[in-house]
Amino acid sequence: MTGTPSFYIRTDQYRALIDDQGNGQIRIVRRTNLRTLIHVFRDLYLALVAEGRERPAITLYLSRSLCDESSEGFEAFLGFCRDCLGVEVALVVVE
Repeated sequence: MTGTPSFYIRTDQYRALIDDQGNGQIRIVRRTNLRTLIHVFRDLYLALVAEGRERPAITLYLSRSLCDESSEGFEAFLGFCRDCLGVEVALVVVE
C-alpha cells in the first residue's frame, strides 16, 4: 500500500481499511463476536458506497483457528452480504 487509506480502523480485535484499489479489507486478529463483525462490515460497506463503488468488494482474513470456530450465524451473514447487498465477499484463511 503506497498511500494513506481513505478508511482505516485498528483495534485489538481487527483491522479494517480500504486499499489503493478501492477494495475493503478486514483482518480479524483476535476472537470477536458476530455483532462486532456486522458493525465493521456496515461501516466499511458504507465507506465504499460513499466512494462511489457500485459493487463493493470486501476481503475478510481469518486465521485457521478462528475460521474453525466461526458460527453458523457468521456463515449466514456472509451469504446475506453476497446475496442481498451485492457485496463481493472473499474469505481468506491465513495459516
